[in-house]
Amino acid sequence: MTTDDIEAALAVRAPAFDGLPDDPPAPPPEARPRAADWWQTRTRHLIETGEGACVVAEDDREDDGGAGGVIGFATSLQRDDLWCLATFAVLPDRHGAGIGRALLDAVDPGGRAMLSSSVHPGAMRTYHRRGFRLTPMMRLEGTLDRRGLPAVTGVREGSPADLDLLDAVDRRVRGAARRIDHRLMLDAGHRLLVVDSGTRAGYASIDGDALEVLAATDEDTAADLMRTVLAEGPGSAWVPHVSGANSWAVAVGLDAGLLPRTTGYLATRGMAPPVPYVHHGSLL
Repeated sequence: MTTDDIEAALAVRAPAFDGLPDDPPAPPPEARPRAADWWQTRTRHLIETGEGACVVAEDDREDDGGAGGVIGFATSLQRDDLWCLATFAVLPDRHGAGIGRALLDAVDPGGRAMLSSSVHPGAMRTYHRRGFRLTPMMRLEGTLDRRGLPAVTGVREGSPADLDLLDAVDRRVRGAARRIDHRLMLDAGHRLLVVDSGTRAGYASIDGDALEVLAATDEDTAADLMRTVLAEGPGSAWVPHVSGANSWAVAVGLDAGLLPRTTGYLATRGMAPPVPYVHHGSLL
């Protein structure tokens, strides 16, 4: 896959993910106005860094009446010994032809791995057969009850000077650092919050008002970071990608008036679901 394939991949991604069974609707576009641009930016990042594998499947058999071009793709990243599948999609009318299996065979090195799975039955079976364990994933959403957000101390604004701290937290929580991805988010204008106080350490990256990823050395620190994100955000809030292993996040959300909705699964192989952690949808 090259950067010239990004627009074609985006055209595959939209129909592949739209209308998945039992998938609750995404937040309104105004909640994440840069979503499509940000997807293209991080996909270009994965291709250009070359750390992982990004491939496309093409169909050029126009004599069969097809339009040719990209019909599926997979993007991934390798950070230390952890492999993550970022995005994986095949055009709906090409399901069942072995295209998805071929794409995953091309990018999956085996070993310790993590990905976000949709609720598509075929996708879940595919990941299960590749040795992944599926943990239900939720999105917390609703109107904030700010009375459920106690005052927090010790959370400060972060900067590139905190990248060593982020590396240390990531190695402890997910077993792999990913400084290159944190630089991408900072360069894209994402806000960084950090806690760095003795044995307590953690961070939260925020895109606009949306929490992108959160990790901490302990649940109390993680909860303080999440409460700060919610308290400083709008009255209608949502927190995506909360795995069932992170009950602390569900508790924070419920106290603040948010309700959990199942949105898919965190799939892990050779590792337990990271805790305390709110993973990134594609950078994991």
